[in-house]
Amino acid sequence: MKKVLYVYGGPEFHPTKAAGELLAGILKRDGRFELDMTSDLDVFINLPDGKYDAVIVYTTGLNDQLKGEREKGLLNFVKNGGGFVGIHSAANSFRGSYAYIDMLGSEFLTHSPFHDFTVSIVNKEHYITTRVPDFKVK
Repeated sequence: MKKVLYVYGGPEFHPTKAAGELLAGILKRDGRFELDMTSDLDVFINLPDGKYDAVIVYTTGLNDQLKGEREKGLLNFVKNGGGFVGIHSAANSFRGSYAYIDMLGSEFLTHSPFHDFTVSIVNKEHYITTRVPDFKVK
């Protein structure tokens, strides 16, 4: 079974914790992954110890929170082959760490103003619309 670490945090306008809980349920049903969740960034320090196969980061902001041993741990984990998944606002996180930005290969700059839009689901049997039991198709 693969061990995955999910790190969340930042302002509440991104549902980072709720998204992790949803992901945990999906991965548990899949049966191939075990997910640990935390908002404690010190977890990055011991990443290279080999407990995890991958780390998922869904954070926003926390600009000066990835420094010293935290930064070193995360970057060494990835450098040595550990998996890394940055969700959505991961590119708008830890902006005080140039090494993190370099690892991502990108940096959030800005986005347009928020606006409403319509989503039309054409195939209601597609796995994206059927795999999450709480997702309701109208």
